[in-house]
Amino acid sequence: RVQPGVRNLSISEAAAPQLQVKSNAPWTLSLRTTQTLWTASPAPARADKPAADLQWGVAAGGPFTGITTTPVTIFTGTATAGTIVPLQFRVLYSWLLDTPGGYSMPLQLTLTAP
Repeated sequence: RVQPGVRNLSISEAAAPQLQVKSNAPWTLSLRTTQTLWTASPAPARADKPAADLQWGVAAGGPFTGITTTPVTIFTGTATAGTIVPLQFRVLYSWLLDTPGGYSMPLQLTLTAP
């Protein structure tokens, strides 16, 4: 049985999460962020860094897509005893705009039974 839900992740570029889905019904996995800008601190970190500068993909070599606040289907499947979903991230940097500081952004993964 698919247990729909939401899971918040913390990621870094060095460690791409590997998700495992177990389900006895068809399922859909979607991804989104809950904010349009990165949280940046302390000053002079760039306060207007767009969420789309975080890109996601399901293969190490891409293609990659900028994250949005609208849920995007990243993977679908049928009943499974353990499908691995390889989720990859990369960050776009602007050497002229991205000032030193700490940057974070909440991500939301949602598993549903269509």
